[in-house]
Amino acid sequence: MLIPDFEFDTQPEFLEGFALMATNPSLEMVHWNSGAEALLGFSKDAVLGRLPFEVFMTSQDFSVAADYCSQLISAAADEVELWAHYSAHTCTGERVDCDWYHQRVYDSDGGKLLYVLCLVIPHSSSGEESVYHAIVDQYALLLQGWVSERKRRWESWDRLFNERCRALRFEQGLYAELTPRERELVEELCRSMRLKLVASKLDISLNTARNHLKSVFNKLNVHSQEQLIRKALSVTVPQQ
Repeated sequence: MLIPDFEFDTQPEFLEGFALMATNPSLEMVHWNSGAEALLGFSKDAVLGRLPFEVFMTSQDFSVAADYCSQLISAAADEVELWAHYSAHTCTGERVDCDWYHQRVYDSDGGKLLYVLCLVIPHSSSGEESVYHAIVDQYALLLQGWVSERKRRWESWDRLFNERCRALRFEQGLYAELTPRERELVEELCRSMRLKLVASKLDISLNTARNHLKSVFNKLNVHSQEQLIRKALSVTVPQQ
């Protein structure tokens, strides 16, 4: 999954000519900013979806960096230095001696590694290492927020999609005989599993809910809530 650019709230002089790139855990390139293109000459189209040693690293470059890349992917946060020094090459074959500042972004729930960010600058002894670390850390925080928001939006969409799929189950066969209120009751029962909670969500009395449930049992030829739930969840959504 490709990731976006973000604006930085930092001193402009530290952003001039910086290259920001990112890979997924398989080391496929998923981000390549304009600074990366300026530094190494490769366009986004030439880089995204490919592996570093297929584009801007020779086999010799990658043999030097391979062990470090492996640690970035697999090592715990306190077990790997997030700074490295090795060469890359430009689209014209020129070698560039670079400093590489990394940060990792994880899934907020399971701790799964999602991205490895990398800020690349031509090697210098300017003493601004802390600034470069701060830049990539800031980008990682912005990216973490984007990942969380994207996950929230997709979860919302997935919930609505699943609710629609469940509703479609009731548009065929015996389920078509249910009244709209009975359909609501079955839907809520599949989610809540407890009739008392269903009654509360539908704003009806428990006795009314029991009457609706009894009617559903008769129409669908089931004899328990558990049997009803299994039957409702097992119905295939009709093709549209």
